[in-house]
Amino acid sequence: DHGSAEARRQGSRLILKRIAGIAGDLPVLVTGDFNADPAFPVHHLFTGAGFGDVHTLAGNPPARTFHRFRGERFSPRRPDREWRIDWVLVRDGARDGWNVHSCEVIRDAEPPLYPSDHYPVLAVLSLESAAR
Repeated sequence: DHGSAEARRQGSRLILKRIAGIAGDLPVLVTGDFNADPAFPVHHLFTGAGFGDVHTLAGNPPARTFHRFRGERFSPRRPDREWRIDWVLVRDGARDGWNVHSCEVIRDAEPPLYPSDHYPVLAVLSLESAAR
């Protein structure tokens, strides 16, 4: 349910619970359309569980991934929000950690045609062993 804040919270809690049961202390990478910008509680659930937002870790300024099939012409009703609702999140493991090389929102398009109402996010990461 993309419209309900409660559904997004419960879905995120379920994802975090499954990650804990599957990954243990291994490094984890999570990507997705979370339908919430970083100011929303869903983002805080992940950062509170030890995840870093690759967009921020790469040193990027606020950005927008949602554009409602309007591209750069999109003018949100709430311009005070970031509208970056597609995230790449990483959590280091006990022995290995993520190295963030870059992260960018790809705005290539041939208006008025867009493959999605979201811009894709491209992150370049490497997994580094603490033993090195």
